[in-house]
Amino acid sequence: KLTRPAYGEFHRSEWGFIGAPCGTIQQLSAKLIGALEMHYRLAYVDADHAAGDQAETMPVSGSALVYTDKINYHRYDLADELNTFHRRPFFNGVDGVLVNGNHFLAKRQIVILDPKKEESLSRKLDRLTDVALILTTPGQEKPYDFLLEHLGDQRPFVMPLGDTNGIIQWLRAQLTAARAPVNGLVLAGGKSQRMGSDKG
Repeated sequence: KLTRPAYGEFHRSEWGFIGAPCGTIQQLSAKLIGALEMHYRLAYVDADHAAGDQAETMPVSGSALVYTDKINYHRYDLADELNTFHRRPFFNGVDGVLVNGNHFLAKRQIVILDPKKEESLSRKLDRLTDVALILTTPGQEKPYDFLLEHLGDQRPFVMPLGDTNGIIQWLRAQLTAARAPVNGLVLAGGKSQRMGSDKG
């Protein structure tokens, strides 16, 4: 029997940041992605932080799907509901996904101990299913009692939020460990006259 891939909401390797304002999560994710981009392709998942009551319309009214070549990147606007199975194919080409856990669930979690979000975090304990890392802050250097009680026997790694290099090294080790072993290679050749692109 083949082992089924242990997918999360978006990918096999995904981490949701939770416990801090969205701006902190965005900045940290940008640093991690920038530091690791030479060796790993990482994606970022977030929600639009514009006012929720400002309903936006599709670029071409009435369209089910609009594709726009933005020259430096590509944009798809889809007027439909998406579930986990719709999302996953978009992330097949990356090595890992960093998720804003304030808005989305993720397979594993990284908890940031920001005192401004302590009360909010206490109401989201159901999202903490597999805490991999806890990041302390100068205002909160020890995990909250309610968090320790929720974690039970789990003992996630703990380091300061300000230790950017340490967090980069931790994430690099996670990504390296998640690489699947190579059991065989499929070699393809030919001019590919029918498809018009390199078979490799």
